[in-house]
Amino acid sequence: NMPSACARKFVLTTFSTNGSIIANEKLDYSHRKYTVVDLKPCQSYSFELKLVDENGTSTVDYNAVNVITEASDLMSVSNLELDRVSLYSLYLKWFLPEES
Repeated sequence: NMPSACARKFVLTTFSTNGSIIANEKLDYSHRKYTVVDLKPCQSYSFELKLVDENGTSTVDYNAVNVITEASDLMSVSNLELDRVSLYSLYLKWFLPEES
């Protein structure tokens, strides 16, 4: 392996819950921040960063970061209403955000 001082790029790999690769981003060595987009709410992801040389050979593997994304407002309901009441039950109805 080449010394890490010879490395030229970072590779950021995004994995899904089942371990399949969702994305591989090649980043210039000068990058110190990167925004991951198009994640889904309430999902588990793992991110691995590697320092690679010009041949794509990993020179340094950093610890993986595991996260679970937060719930979004899209998971809420609106217009919760009492539809009707009977002797032993009541019926509720509501709308999902895309329906209201």
